[in-house]
Amino acid sequence: MQQQQDHRSGSFAAGRMPLAEQLRRRVEDVAEQQQMLSEFQVETVRALQVLRQQQIQLLDLLPHALSDRTLPLPNQAAAGQAPLPALDGIKVVLVGAHPHDAAMLEGVFAEPGAFCAGTMEDALARVKQRSPGQSLVVHLCDAEACLRQAADLRHAEAMADGLIHKLKIFRQLGGHVVWTVASLPGAKGPFTGLAHEMAKGLITNGVDRIHVHADAHRLELEARFPMAAGKVAVVAHPGHAGLVPSHVTSETARRKLGLEAEIRLVLMLADGVDESGWHAVTGAVREVAASGLLVRLLPVSLKADDVAPSLSPLVMPLGDSAHHQWLLKAADAVLIPPRATFSSADLALAASFATPILAPHGHAPAEVSGLAYDARAPQGLRDALCAFVAGARAASGPVAPDAGAGWTRLAAALYRF
Repeated sequence: MQQQQDHRSGSFAAGRMPLAEQLRRRVEDVAEQQQMLSEFQVETVRALQVLRQQQIQLLDLLPHALSDRTLPLPNQAAAGQAPLPALDGIKVVLVGAHPHDAAMLEGVFAEPGAFCAGTMEDALARVKQRSPGQSLVVHLCDAEACLRQAADLRHAEAMADGLIHKLKIFRQLGGHVVWTVASLPGAKGPFTGLAHEMAKGLITNGVDRIHVHADAHRLELEARFPMAAGKVAVVAHPGHAGLVPSHVTSETARRKLGLEAEIRLVLMLADGVDESGWHAVTGAVREVAASGLLVRLLPVSLKADDVAPSLSPLVMPLGDSAHHQWLLKAADAVLIPPRATFSSADLALAASFATPILAPHGHAPAEVSGLAYDARAPQGLRDALCAFVAGARAASGPVAPDAGAGWTRLAAALYRF
């Protein structure tokens, strides 16, 4: 009975310490531990800030140390060929690009330190430290990448708001923002509605210029987002010639694939193609083959997740970029299929290896070789395929792309304000 009374009165017979006192001391211990943890977190943040500053300084110094090892372009020593393009004092921070692409592009421009990959935090730090009169540009790629990292809609909304806010601050501090739109915003992904709203916020408040790779892309973007009118620049993708492996000849690649000289190989990037577009292409190829012309269609993909599940077993993954040359050099053309929304991935692949393009009207730059077809006409693709396949294959193969001229053209069109 005494033990029960002690328990009810707040005392334990074993320790003779009131329960309230035990709880008070425990709360004090927890508070002390929280204070120690907070101090540790503050020190960690300070250490990370110092490390970030050191990284920025190293990024500024690294191009100088490697300036004599810039990746060469094809035939760089050829007479009269322009050197790698310079940016004439403009500094560009590439934000949101795939790490592999960012690593390639850091070596494109001749001027040391002119072009580097980074985050919006890096860009904000640089714009605050820039010299008077110096132009600093953020080149934003794949803006929806932040949404794909979000755990839920609330997190995604915070990420979208954060990106737009940082870009707005960057512009208020004197920087400029270029956004490359390689595919229509909000067309796919876990938060399509939010992606559409984020795109409207970016166009209205976050960017100075929007970059697309073909005129049809501009028309589709402006139809979906009327507020983009007046901000869109159409500049062809320069490709990655000189930055990706490209040492095999067309003849070697075709021999490895077992292709006879008479056969025309047409490569199609199946990413983003629905069943309707698939049947339109395969039906046209069957009709051309039935007419006696030797043609083969090879559907490939860059990202397996972007291929319709029903079509995935029929599509070959392109794999690592080191393997791209074997297929692109062997191909007679890259076919840009009818898609519900535009994509620039196949344009980049074709430009990297100077592979001719078969594309719907307006979906390929004027300066590339190939044929255009009317995607709305029932026999438009079939007729274009017939005309292309019937044509003689160039004896010398495709002309090596002038990536230097392409990047110079892109820089002049996008980075000068």
